[in-house]
Amino acid sequence: MAVVLVAALTRFVAFSDTTGLRNQAFSEAASQLAAQANFIRTRILLCGSDFPDGNNATGYRPALPAGTPSVAASTLICPGTGQNLWAGTDGVSLPPAPKYMGGVWQYANDATNVRIGILGDVGVLNQAALRLGADATVSAGALYYKVSN
Repeated sequence: MAVVLVAALTRFVAFSDTTGLRNQAFSEAASQLAAQANFIRTRILLCGSDFPDGNNATGYRPALPAGTPSVAASTLICPGTGQNLWAGTDGVSLPPAPKYMGGVWQYANDATNVRIGILGDVGVLNQAALRLGADATVSAGALYYKVSN
C-alpha cells in the first residue's frame, strides 16, 4: 500500500511540475509576443511620424508602408525614405517570432485599418492579447494588433 501511495504521489508531483513549466513557457512566449507587437507597431508609426510627407501610392494612410494585400512585416518599406524598416542604417532588425508561433509577422494597410498579425498557439495568443489591451484581438488562430485607424 505504501509503495502504491508513493508511486501515485511521485506521478502527481511530476505531472504538476510539467504543467507548471509548460504554463511558464506559454506565459514567457506571450510576454515576448506582446513586446514584439509593441516594438513593430512603434517602428511603423515612427516611419509615418518622422516622414509624414511619404506616399505609399495606395491611398491608404500614405505615410505608412503599403500593405494591400497583407505582406510579411520583414518587407516593409518606409515611403518617406524608401528604406526597409528593418535593414536601415540604424541597425534595427525585426526579431524572430517567439516559440509557439506558426508563421512570421504579417502587416496590412487597407481600407479597414493598419494592423499586424501572426498565427500561433491560441493560448499564447490570448495571453498576449490580454497584455496588449483593446487594440488586440484573436481570431481563427491569429493575433491581430491595430497599428492605426
